[in-house]
Amino acid sequence: MSAILRLFKPSPLRYSRPYPTWQAACQKAGNYRDPILFEEERNAARAVREGRAAFALFGVPQTRLALRWPLLATLMSIAGWRGAFSGRPLHILDYGGGLGAVYDQHRGFLDTIPALLWSVVEQPHFVRCGNAEFTDHRLCFFDTIEEVRTRADIDAALFVSSIEYLESPYDVLARLIDLDIPYFLLVATHLSDAEDDVIRVQYIRPPYVVTDLPIRFLSRAKLLALFDARGYRMIADLGSGYLFGKTLGD
Repeated sequence: MSAILRLFKPSPLRYSRPYPTWQAACQKAGNYRDPILFEEERNAARAVREGRAAFALFGVPQTRLALRWPLLATLMSIAGWRGAFSGRPLHILDYGGGLGAVYDQHRGFLDTIPALLWSVVEQPHFVRCGNAEFTDHRLCFFDTIEEVRTRADIDAALFVSSIEYLESPYDVLARLIDLDIPYFLLVATHLSDAEDDVIRVQYIRPPYVVTDLPIRFLSRAKLLALFDARGYRMIADLGSGYLFGKTLGD
């Protein structure tokens, strides 16, 4: 009976019809600068750091730890390829990483990397809060990619369910590719088999924080073509994302 009931339970994530432009979708939605979203993420991050929650998901504290195994396996592989287990620093750029939820979720494994640096690029109010409350010798928060580079050379650029909420995702990727970063890892990304991106409004409902956000389903073909044209090959298809690299193990 419980399995049948789950079939009729409304999904907490729903999507509108396609919109012709990002601006048109924005007119029908809120945005990630909503102070309510920030407060929920901060409260969830505090619960994790204080041991009252196992990890945070969509700004909601979770009582039982659930790992993103493809993400973790890929990060540990990159660490091996870059010699990080021998003490070489490994620097991960977590673009749109909130208050470090992905790092906190997987730190039981990530902390086995001796010299890991985890740098989150976020909106200014997230950065201020992150550096005031959650930073440590591994995890730090930055306003810009350029500031991240002053910390150390970047080994991998990570996007976990973040790039699809950017107005100009391909511009961001192009800027990072220009820096000759060895690896790009896109995880839990909304993708489309269409020739071009599909823009919608995402309706988020309980148990997550209630909000409506513009979202882009990125064209797989367009994404693959971008990296291929810039000399990156697709090392792994993660289903809802990809690992791109210049050369395997380089």
